[in-house]
Amino acid sequence: MRSVSVVISALFLAACPTPPDTGSDAAQPAVDAGGPQYEPLSADESAGLAAALPTATQKTTRAIPESLLSSDDVALENDSFFEILDATGVLLGYGRDVFTPIECTSGACQAIRFVLVFDGAVEFVAVFHPASDSHDWKKYWQGEYLTFDDADRARLREILLHPPADLIAVTSIDDLVTSATSTAPTQIEYQDDVVRGAAFTTYIVLQYMLDSQQTIRQVIA
Repeated sequence: MRSVSVVISALFLAACPTPPDTGSDAAQPAVDAGGPQYEPLSADESAGLAAALPTATQKTTRAIPESLLSSDDVALENDSFFEILDATGVLLGYGRDVFTPIECTSGACQAIRFVLVFDGAVEFVAVFHPASDSHDWKKYWQGEYLTFDDADRARLREILLHPPADLIAVTSIDDLVTSATSTAPTQIEYQDDVVRGAAFTTYIVLQYMLDSQQTIRQVIA
């Protein structure tokens, strides 16, 4: 997903909020000297994983080598992923917590946060927004900026489960809309490939899913 980095300029990054604290809201257990540090899932993580990985109770964080990161992800601290385990320590899957701006076509910087979830084979299974975080997913619909509803969230997950070939082939995010303005309508050929009113968000999350899948597989290989 290295092509996404060209979307985010230095000025764009400077205008965006500081990446939120991703620490667990629960007390940290003692560290086993010489071994990984296991920590309980936060309330947001437990809620987000309940459907996809219902027995998940803990995690351990793994760093992503800088050589596998874009300069934007280094700046935004999207530099790790976590292993997801059950109470007995059995690996269930992986997650990546991402904070990123979205294209500032109108000069108004927006940002979103989402957690991508993969199973033990690093196949995508879910995506969720941490409920306590303010950077929720938005769409522009009938003249208003609205938060994604349940149908929008389900549609985004379906797109990530079965990525449309036409959307994967897009090389510039501006190609998704008819003009470079904040209210530009989605090109007709992509309307069925995105969450309506949220073409940019759909594209960014999809690109992060594909990139994260590849990156996690490289790190654990």
